[in-house]
Amino acid sequence: MKSVLITGAAKRVGRGLALGFAAADWHVFAHYNTSRDEALSLAGEISATPVQADLGSEQEARGLIATCLADGNLQCVINSASVFDYDFADALDSDIWQSAQAVNLYAPVIMAEEFHTFAKANDKKSCVINMLDNKVFALNPDYFSYTVAKAGLLAATRMQAMAFAPVLRVCGIAPGITLISGDQSPENFTKTKAINPLGKGCTVDDLVGSALFIATGTYASGQVLTVDGGQAMINLPRDVAYLT
Repeated sequence: MKSVLITGAAKRVGRGLALGFAAADWHVFAHYNTSRDEALSLAGEISATPVQADLGSEQEARGLIATCLADGNLQCVINSASVFDYDFADALDSDIWQSAQAVNLYAPVIMAEEFHTFAKANDKKSCVINMLDNKVFALNPDYFSYTVAKAGLLAATRMQAMAFAPVLRVCGIAPGITLISGDQSPENFTKTKAINPLGKGCTVDDLVGSALFIATGTYASGQVLTVDGGQAMINLPRDVAYLT
């Protein structure tokens, strides 16, 4: 059975991806950091393998991918884990900056590097899917460190796709607003998820379908699916959570 490593699989979008891939007959390595109970619950539900790692640590990130590669059947890595802490362009926070770069950018990049080394040595056609954010195509100054890291991951997605061909495809998915985040109220979420040409929010199922399209295909590489109802075309001045 082919396997997929999904980082941040214990909660939110990562959990939805894990459920979707398991339903499509993939074995799931369900990564978590501190959400042990949720990860074990998920593992029991879909017969996944829970794997713990702090992606803020290079050593643990490399250890995570090594553990999953030892299975011999890893065909896809989905980098879904992310830190999402608020800072602003004129009020930077050093700790938030360092954490965002480590977890949202450096960890996905080095795990893709390790995956490519394995895939090339074993002649295994494989893929990496980086979960981005539609903010990278419609920039605003909110969540500054988070957005800079995701913009870097967009560049890395394309650069690694070039460098790792033909054995490892690298693609991205850039969702629009999907789930309530941060201090957002349910009322604000209901309102803001419809601020796009299609007038509705992204769903986790939309993202699962996009990820399976990439993972089960053979020809898409260096591409990013923007799954946001067209919101990135609007160029909003603030993050949607702060629009009134």
